[in-house]
Amino acid sequence: MSATISSALGLAGITSGGSVIATVPRSVQAAALIISCLRSSIAGVTIERSSFQSRLPSIIKTSCFDAVIFLQQQADEIKKALGPQATEKYREFSLPFGLMGLGLKAERARRVAGWYLQTSGSTREPLTAALSENDLIKRAIGERRDFNIKPDFHILNVLSFAHDLGLNQLLCAIASGTTLTIHTNPFSNKLADLLQERPFEGITGTPVIWSEYLKLTPKPVRGLQFLTVSGGSLPVVQLRKIASLFPDCALLKTYGQTETFRSLMCRNPNIESLGEPIPDVTLRIVDSNGADCPTDETGELVHYGDGRMLEYLNAPTQSAQKAFDGGIRTGDLFRRDHDGQYVFCGRNDDMIKRWDQRLHLREIELCALTHPAVEQAIAISKPAVAGDPRQNLVCLFVIAASGLHLDRKHLLRHCKEQLTPYKVPDDLCVLDKGIPYTVSRKIDRLALKALWESGLS
Repeated sequence: MSATISSALGLAGITSGGSVIATVPRSVQAAALIISCLRSSIAGVTIERSSFQSRLPSIIKTSCFDAVIFLQQQADEIKKALGPQATEKYREFSLPFGLMGLGLKAERARRVAGWYLQTSGSTREPLTAALSENDLIKRAIGERRDFNIKPDFHILNVLSFAHDLGLNQLLCAIASGTTLTIHTNPFSNKLADLLQERPFEGITGTPVIWSEYLKLTPKPVRGLQFLTVSGGSLPVVQLRKIASLFPDCALLKTYGQTETFRSLMCRNPNIESLGEPIPDVTLRIVDSNGADCPTDETGELVHYGDGRMLEYLNAPTQSAQKAFDGGIRTGDLFRRDHDGQYVFCGRNDDMIKRWDQRLHLREIELCALTHPAVEQAIAISKPAVAGDPRQNLVCLFVIAASGLHLDRKHLLRHCKEQLTPYKVPDDLCVLDKGIPYTVSRKIDRLALKALWESGLS
């Protein structure tokens, strides 16, 4: 299939060195299209279908792409999203297997890299990270090395293709000859059934996937070699439950970003740490002045090593803000303990000032998670009105553990007993309908803020 698509792309004038935006939802066509672009040395960026109406026009405006590729049934929506430029700037062409494209009429501008990946945009507008083809290959090699993948492995991928999640497994499968199954509906009983019915050597998933999986009361699964918790952190209590359900395999906690690829890996589900730097990666934890933090002091993590992006496409200000002394700022706060383990402490932009004291919102979340009836906790903030001595207000959103009742007043009392007064949240909301997520399956903090401002209804 991919060879046929690759040939059709060439006939449409999209050849080696070209660039493509793929708005195809997760499917066989999406995987074949990505493979075709790789074989043709075409650069690409994938966008989830559920968000392209709002994101696509801005991406087209700020980037230089030769074509937009989509499913035939998406044609009207794509043209509507692009508006007049759909016919002014692009010519329509057809591809096999239900795919269509709009090719740029004018000569494209010079690109800066061989591949482009969309960032998640969970806290702001998404950006496009530019990578060299060499660094893209290094990511695939790193995937095989870090997870000890063998050619005869069959890997189950339950990650999104919203940006680079899932792409690394696809590249690794191509490079190493492994068999890859892409599961497109992870939030259902079908995932638990699939794990019982078919043998896999490895499973890649995000914290959100595993949190939802635990709600299915699944049966233990034997015979796996590895399982990943990638793209975020889970409470130790949940990690232990996952380890008990997959008793034969290594549970690998990993940390990384679209801009940096993987930075850390930990094989111990019984500790909060996200582990130590992977091979070919050097990490620093720096304070607000750029000086290295001593052991057990919190600062921003800076990444040096293979696979990191060159820059953000057509975003010089954001690129300059991300760069630091030859490395890349992650925007994430970490501390390194006396054993050399890196412990995640929150986002840099989650540090607020409250009652003239500095506060990391993750401190409130970790406190809430010590309550036996709390399964998930997310703290968000907003500025207080002028003259309010609190300076910033805090709301704590929680999900009750399965089968347990969570009393709001009891939880607030728990926070007051565990936290110093300036850290106690102003509002607390028990989410009955679950936590909202972005298309890349990260917590949608903007949606939570809107819920808070609407009166927590």
